[in-house]
Amino acid sequence: MISKQQLMKDILIDSHYVKDWLKFARLKDSTKKNQLTYLRKFERFIIEQSEEVLEEVDFNKFYFYEDAGEFGPIDPLFIDEYFERSYEDLTDHGQYINICTIKGFFTFLKDMDLIATNPVTLISNTFYKPVRRDRSLSNDQCNKLMLAANELEPFTKQYAVLFLLEITCGLRAKELVMLKKSQIDFQRKCIFINRGQKTSKNTVFMHSTLCQALYEYINHPHWLTWSNGKDREIFFLNNKPLNYQKLRNVLDSIVNKAKMEIGLTPHQLRHTMARLMFESGIDIILIQRQLRHKRIATTFRYLPPSTSLTEYMEKNAIEI
Repeated sequence: MISKQQLMKDILIDSHYVKDWLKFARLKDSTKKNQLTYLRKFERFIIEQSEEVLEEVDFNKFYFYEDAGEFGPIDPLFIDEYFERSYEDLTDHGQYINICTIKGFFTFLKDMDLIATNPVTLISNTFYKPVRRDRSLSNDQCNKLMLAANELEPFTKQYAVLFLLEITCGLRAKELVMLKKSQIDFQRKCIFINRGQKTSKNTVFMHSTLCQALYEYINHPHWLTWSNGKDREIFFLNNKPLNYQKLRNVLDSIVNKAKMEIGLTPHQLRHTMARLMFESGIDIILIQRQLRHKRIATTFRYLPPSTSLTEYMEKNAIEI
């Protein structure tokens, strides 16, 4: 069976966007060749986030909002999440080139009137000499959003369970939307993670409060009707599993219900989990395990900016 990745191979690289960039951008051929490597990374991220096989990429109609019945353009939150994700794989210099490439590419598309809005206008490149910034939600923001999630969907409490799971387990977006009942072990209070992008088989641990909330949710008549005795996705909307866009829509709905003027991505909730664990006095090694990072240096990017990696390494006599 042909995979989605194979069917959508080169969906960006073969697009009119890249063809025009290659033809008209005022860059050396060697620079374009190098930057194509980073555009391919961005293409892979687009494919990973897409739940359907797309014939072409359209940055002006990147999202479809079912409630409004209209399309929306690619936005800064999608770009920001891509940069966050790629920072786990790239060196500081590599991320610097990555951001320069994406910023230059979208700026070119806007200058050529190929896109209506530029999603990278407000994104600055701070990664050559990295400046860590706190992307996590504050405790007050978490409380307001949790109340809003409960009010928004009080019947099954699906939104509240989803939000609680994210700020305590920190699943990646794809892992969350693909999560199934069979992956949850209530006896051991853990979730077996084996589905989603960038995922190797591993476990994350659940707080007792989440265990209770999640158990009640999947035993609710509404969820039992949805699952029909099968191993189905935990979260769904309109009788279909969530996808990345629907997850973003859910988070937007919670933010709007809370009357907060913030942009909220799934990855910010992952940062929030790390901060909450750190401020609870949990050792950074355990936070690294919960986030499932290969390098502890990556985990430090999720902690408050005042946290010193060098001091931690010297104190614990371990290597990065």
